[in-house]
Amino acid sequence: MRLSGPKREKTSIMADPKEDIVERTTILNQAIWQKWNRFTWSGLVMVGTGLIVVSFGLLMQMGPYSPEGLVVGFGIILILIGIVRLLIGLINPLAPNDLDNMTVPEEKALGEKIFKTNSKI
Repeated sequence: MRLSGPKREKTSIMADPKEDIVERTTILNQAIWQKWNRFTWSGLVMVGTGLIVVSFGLLMQMGPYSPEGLVVGFGIILILIGIVRLLIGLINPLAPNDLDNMTVPEEKALGEKIFKTNSKI
């Protein structure tokens, strides 16, 4: 017994190049928006956290060879990481051709995902 989903007919229709450009542009816009949301906000949070840690380290005033230098250094590292994340979020690709070809995998039937029917019964 073979478990499989509905059969799909494969047709080869030549796609209109204008539709391909529109599709690639929408994919590019979605990628830019997702990247901006992910990296820009987390970069701002990292910079803010780094500034708080640096100000806390400067307020410690414990004397020479104290842990305040370590805390300030940790805060500066957080600020640098935040700046890099901000730059990643703000720099966008120039054109849809900058993106690699993104292919959407075809959905397989549930039976094909669970069972592999390579052997004859």
